[in-house]
Amino acid sequence: MYDESSEMGRLVGCAVKGPKHEKNDKPCQDAWDGSRLSDERFVVAVGDGLGSASLSHKGSKLATQVAVERLEAYVSGVERIEREASREALQEAVTGARNAVFQRADDINEPATELNTTLLVVAAGPSGVASAVVGDGGIVGRIGGENELLVPREMKVVDTEYSNVTVPLLHDEWEESYRFGYEPDCDEVAIFSDGIDEFTWDGLESVKDDFFDQIFDLVRSSTDLEKTTEQIYEYLDNEHHRKYSGDDKTLAVGSLPRSSETGAAESDRNGEAEGETADDIEEAPTENNTESTPDNDAEEASTDDETEPVSAGDDGHASRSAEDFGGKTVTTESGQVTLGKTVVKDEEGCLYRIKGGETDIDAVKILPPAHREQVGVKIRSMASNTLETNEPTLAWPEEVIETGAGGNAVLGYRTSFPGNDRRNALEHARADRREDDSTDSLLGGILAAVGFDDGREEREPYESALGLATAVNHLHQQGHAVGDLHHEHVFIDGNRVFLTGCDAYHVDLGGETYDGTLPSPRYAPPEDIDTDLTSVQRADRFSLSIHIFQFLMEGTHPYQARGSAAIDGGFETLIRENPFPYRESHSEVMEPPSGAPKYVNLPSELRLQFERCFVEGKTHPRLRPTAREWVETLEAVIDDPR
Repeated sequence: MYDESSEMGRLVGCAVKGPKHEKNDKPCQDAWDGSRLSDERFVVAVGDGLGSASLSHKGSKLATQVAVERLEAYVSGVERIEREASREALQEAVTGARNAVFQRADDINEPATELNTTLLVVAAGPSGVASAVVGDGGIVGRIGGENELLVPREMKVVDTEYSNVTVPLLHDEWEESYRFGYEPDCDEVAIFSDGIDEFTWDGLESVKDDFFDQIFDLVRSSTDLEKTTEQIYEYLDNEHHRKYSGDDKTLAVGSLPRSSETGAAESDRNGEAEGETADDIEEAPTENNTESTPDNDAEEASTDDETEPVSAGDDGHASRSAEDFGGKTVTTESGQVTLGKTVVKDEEGCLYRIKGGETDIDAVKILPPAHREQVGVKIRSMASNTLETNEPTLAWPEEVIETGAGGNAVLGYRTSFPGNDRRNALEHARADRREDDSTDSLLGGILAAVGFDDGREEREPYESALGLATAVNHLHQQGHAVGDLHHEHVFIDGNRVFLTGCDAYHVDLGGETYDGTLPSPRYAPPEDIDTDLTSVQRADRFSLSIHIFQFLMEGTHPYQARGSAAIDGGFETLIRENPFPYRESHSEVMEPPSGAPKYVNLPSELRLQFERCFVEGKTHPRLRPTAREWVETLEAVIDDPR
């Protein structure tokens, strides 16, 4: 019995019926079979029955079964899987499978073409991996940490006019499509049908590393093969994945034990596919390679950018405001309210929760004495000009609070502020850097690697981005601007996105304009910003784009970069001096920071907007996406994640 705690090899796989065959009530035409031997070796076969062949499901099933039987007999009779012996054994297995399908067609008195199928076979062990393919699909191995094709793709060796045309097993010229490969030092192997081609290939001769790294790590770390098989099935049958391809989908993955005593490798390290040479193999990069990175990837590149309001408890550590109003009663236009717990204290004032408030977001902000006269006029005007929105998460002065005792100076105002479970926007974005330590996160990683979410937490960053874009759009549509769109003014509380700090907005109220604060360095565009509303709104568009990028890229700033041409310094310097490193990345010269998510996995519509802002819009502010354009783009992506 398989010891799941050992370093022995693992083998899992499944075939999933595609939506096209579900709709037509046809059987799954893919099949796979495999066998783990007791000495850490395994054999596996995958067949993809031709869609035009009415009985191809029978042909693929029979071909894989016969091939595995032949390969199991071969591997059981040898101590090592070696190049020349395996070349002969695999061709015999494929030929045997072909003959068996022809015989079955005769037995049931059907044309052989009605049972036609492709066939992919592997015999694997610590001493080497031998692979062969007739038709399309692919076999990929992980070799020294690098993912490589173990046999060439069919279109590399067969001249077909269309990508969906293949030369199958029962074709008269099947040997034209037959490819053999041998690799002595392979750790993992994936064998798959063409139903998942879109997620596996990166051009004719390269593979998508993110996909295979996730799949290989999933299988190697598995302690429950049955559960891992269920995960792979769930991935192949994922609703979003089904939208990309109506075809059947098959994936089998094998993992070999890693050991210093797995047998000496062949002296001729040309274990690549037949027809390639050892000169095509490059050594994997060493751990000692160093690259220039700005300020440790500029995670905390600017010190003066981090002096914004801080969340504080009742200890008041961040307090630089005036007297404590906690527990006191103040008078609003609608009556008296008693202030409860302190929510935030900083130089801009003090926020209190309202005792017995109608909702969990009711709050009062008390302005510091030095700000009350100047800001008070603005607050009184804002409170008398209701914001035209039904979004309570967009902060706005609802009622003025006056000093009382015969005075009518503005003491503060009533507003909304998120609850205790809030995180600021940057904390929320960075929280998506999850450890892959659960079933959900492993599967989520696989799905993220191919560029779409699985309907669970992967939707969250897009919805957070949409929430913020919606709030900014509301302000802009009514002639106002945010100004300092800092992450300490943006909070996420559950599925709600709050934009706070409304006394610092730039507003136009009945022809009377009131200035606010300007962007902090992390979010400021490179140009000098005037205080007119048009200039501030264009700055908002830059700041908003940075926030959306950070939401979707796990907190990475769009101008963080590494490489010999990357500039060090604070965020103001990075924004002014570094180009956007994602559109034209050059290895070792200018590329994204280490650990940044794959930019190419973002939907193309979003990448287009980012490049409008961070490339063309960097020097031409009018070209930056508006908040409304971000809302429309994000809504389209969320509705159709393809």
